[in-house]
Amino acid sequence: MNGQVHARSRNIADFFDIRLADLAPGRALTFNVYLYFPHNRHLILWMKEGDVPSAAYVEGCEAKGIERLWVRNEDRDAYLLSIAPEAGAQPEPPGPVPRTPESAIIASAMTSSDLGREEKKAIVAETSRRILAAIAAPKLASSQETANERARRIVQETLEQTTRLATGAVREIWRLSDVDPDLVHAANVATFAVVFAMAFGRIDAEVIADLALAGLLHDIGVFRVPAGVSAQPWASMSREARAAYGAHVEHGVEFLKRHYPGVSNRVLELIRQHHEKFDGTGYPKGLKGFGYDDLAQLLAMADLVESVASGAWDGRARSVRESFETLEAIEKAKTFPELFNPEVFSTVIRWTRSETPSGTDDRAVAAIREQAGTVARKKAG
Repeated sequence: MNGQVHARSRNIADFFDIRLADLAPGRALTFNVYLYFPHNRHLILWMKEGDVPSAAYVEGCEAKGIERLWVRNEDRDAYLLSIAPEAGAQPEPPGPVPRTPESAIIASAMTSSDLGREEKKAIVAETSRRILAAIAAPKLASSQETANERARRIVQETLEQTTRLATGAVREIWRLSDVDPDLVHAANVATFAVVFAMAFGRIDAEVIADLALAGLLHDIGVFRVPAGVSAQPWASMSREARAAYGAHVEHGVEFLKRHYPGVSNRVLELIRQHHEKFDGTGYPKGLKGFGYDDLAQLLAMADLVESVASGAWDGRARSVRESFETLEAIEKAKTFPELFNPEVFSTVIRWTRSETPSGTDDRAVAAIREQAGTVARKKAG
């Protein structure tokens, strides 16, 4: 992450507000633009100098009710020049956005009219297992973020190419996660959960989009938890603090139901179950075994793996590989699996260790890779 993630000052008096309509689509910004959240006086970088807002993106933001943006007082001259450009100046066209090979393969398979469902599942699963192995390749926490960033990009591109839902809340939150460290955890959880699901052959675009949205929103209820509680590592929390923190699940579900009624029941249920455990000791419902939704288990696994890796679990940062090893040791020490379905968990761990995936069709994978390459070449031409 760069050094300009947050505003240098959190005092809103050091900023002035502008209209979203003042941003000229197709023209590179000459100043940073911020969003302001008055309930917690939080400023985050929304678009940075050099970014080129597209007309579709501006229209989408307007449709979501975003009207006012904020610019630093010291950038007022740059802003004034931007709304009174030189006569005859032409907007700078945005350059082509390159796609990762993995997202091209997955999207081509999922949207192909020539492949059967089993062929699609094999291609998506094989590619996703390789993505998972790449996420878990770094041995040190210090080199993990590069792998995470690339995985986030692959998943975001996959969503954008396979479902219209990615142009709404999913895309917006994901974009903000690139500039706000407070959202990196949510974006990583969404990424890991989607990769897990696709590695198991889940190819329904609507399901994948719902899982991504649930990952991005799973901790939205934390804003109702006292800051002194939510800032503590889980392992060092008292029983009272854990109870206060645990309330964030229902807080989040109720907040979404009240303010965003368009969020699907599947997303709400995934969020509601993301702290359940296979042995029934999770919360808020104490669901057990196969009464615990399989997609929610993947979301819970993604959340816990990322929390352990980021240090939110016990205060110590780890690589994703080390995070899996830590959780594997915890599970092996139990007489009965505590956290996850043991078959699912052991399978994911095997994939992280780059063992050869079974049941894949190498010919189909080669064919779809060639198809994806052809599509990419046509677009480039």
